[in-house]
Amino acid sequence: MNDKKSLLRSTSLVSINRIISSVLGFVRDMIWARIFGATGSFDAFVIAFHLPSFISYVFTEAGLTQAFTPVLSETQIKNNASEVRQFISHTSALLFLGLIIVVIFSIIFSPSIIKLFTPGFTNAGVRQLLTISLFRIMATGILFTTLAALCSAILNTFGNYGIPSSMPIIFNGLIITAAIFLTTFFKTPIYAIAWAILFSGIIQLLMQLPFLYKKKLLVMPIFTTKDPNIRKVIKLMLPALFGVSIMQTGVLVDFIFSSKLPEGSVTWLYYSSRLMELPVSIIAAGIATVVLPHLARYHANSDHENYNKSLNWAISRSFFFSIPASVGLFLLAGPIVATLFGHGLFSPYDVVMTEKSTRAFAIGIVGFMLTRICASGFYAKQNTKLPVKVALIALFVNIILNFALVSRFAHAGLALATSLSGLTNAAILLIVLIKKKYYYPPPNLLNFTYRIIASTVIMAIILYLISPNSHAWLHTSLRWQMENLFFNIVTAIFIYFISMGAFGFRFSVLKSLFNIS
Repeated sequence: MNDKKSLLRSTSLVSINRIISSVLGFVRDMIWARIFGATGSFDAFVIAFHLPSFISYVFTEAGLTQAFTPVLSETQIKNNASEVRQFISHTSALLFLGLIIVVIFSIIFSPSIIKLFTPGFTNAGVRQLLTISLFRIMATGILFTTLAALCSAILNTFGNYGIPSSMPIIFNGLIITAAIFLTTFFKTPIYAIAWAILFSGIIQLLMQLPFLYKKKLLVMPIFTTKDPNIRKVIKLMLPALFGVSIMQTGVLVDFIFSSKLPEGSVTWLYYSSRLMELPVSIIAAGIATVVLPHLARYHANSDHENYNKSLNWAISRSFFFSIPASVGLFLLAGPIVATLFGHGLFSPYDVVMTEKSTRAFAIGIVGFMLTRICASGFYAKQNTKLPVKVALIALFVNIILNFALVSRFAHAGLALATSLSGLTNAAILLIVLIKKKYYYPPPNLLNFTYRIIASTVIMAIILYLISPNSHAWLHTSLRWQMENLFFNIVTAIFIYFISMGAFGFRFSVLKSLFNIS
């Protein structure tokens, strides 16, 4: 099977699993909104949940995506199976040691960590103490979720995308089960979710071990720093740790600001960011997951032509999905929030406030998606330093805009600052890719983008005309909300594809989505 068909099949599999996971994720969030509402206890949970996620993400993105995966791909090509297993053994030992240190540090110093990122919470108040307690539980899970990510990275490199991409499905399934059946067993119900998150990390790790064993890649960790590939990983990982930390620090900065805003602000930002993350997690992350090993192999083989084709394939597909998704979410923010979250303890006021930050996040979807794709172009070439510099610029933009916008737009200002910094990050990365001659945009890319924009404008006009006023969604039944939201989304997709066809794509539009050339 050639690379085009392989990319199509792998991307489709990853995207399908991500769609299933995203659907379950929104079912999970709908249940959370109904049970917990936008309360101080859920504000505490959101922060306690995101801090360990941030640490795990830093290890996963810097240590595995940016450092380990490219080196493993190169080792797979240039070395024999025994040397590959040895490299995996040394890497897993190094990662395990680092994770143990981080987990112990996080648990011991959890009060100071929480106080640092929640200065607006009353000192030693109920909300702050709850945040510390929840954080300690979920910080333990850093060990298991990151080791599970290591297993996923190995399986992805060896062409097994199905099992790793199904792990979020397992996670969301367990959390939904806990929310429905276990919350009544706890005096403070939110603890049921924290323990379920810890347990899900253990399950994700254990489920992947048989597949590694089947591929003869399940090896005993042996610690050493003498392996030249390990030294290469460390060399790549250190600047990457800084870079990924910078990119994610924007979220932590938002916590600092939002903790000083009215109770519920953290929750409103959480739910609106979840809506923004939907296209990013399904499309951009799926494309980046599949295309990175291909780019790494083309770089290792000095195959510049196919490297450029694969990168262009990813960038053009990012534009195709991100531009209409951004506009669609902006226009349908109110109906979507009301339908998904506006029930139970999540009040109409919470819906309106979440709608504001959702519109602000929608502006940045193009930037968030393009950043993931462009970053893969640098990671494949084992260039982790330059994205660090770009991320640092984006972080400064985010902080400056937070100060400038929060006083006027409150939590929505924080969302808008994040979106604008994301667009800045993506624009600089793309320009640098071109200037460094890592990427040569084909002549038809600009014309392709113009057609996408024109089709999106037509879609937006029709959607604006047919969609009821967002306030009408606050006082209607769930059935009416779901039926009308489904109609609006399907109509928007239909109009977009019809418009693309009118501009010359017609029935070849689906084929054009998956052709590299």
